[in-house]
Amino acid sequence: MDKTERYREVMRRLCALIAGEQDEIAVQSTVVAELYHAFEAFDWVGFYRVTAPGLLKVGPYQGGHGCLTIPF
Repeated sequence: MDKTERYREVMRRLCALIAGEQDEIAVQSTVVAELYHAFEAFDWVGFYRVTAPGLLKVGPYQGGHGCLTIPF
């Protein structure tokens, strides 16, 4: 399967998995897990959330530890 088709297949699975889900953390967790396990080249997949002006906090992720807080 070429790279484009692999991304399409992952997108199809994600759409099915998160259909109707309203909780953003549940959606983020599902997206992260699916992407992390679908692509061998990914060693970290995750989200950072803006939790205060100028501050990011790590959200759902898979892989090695991410920075807990990133000021910007």
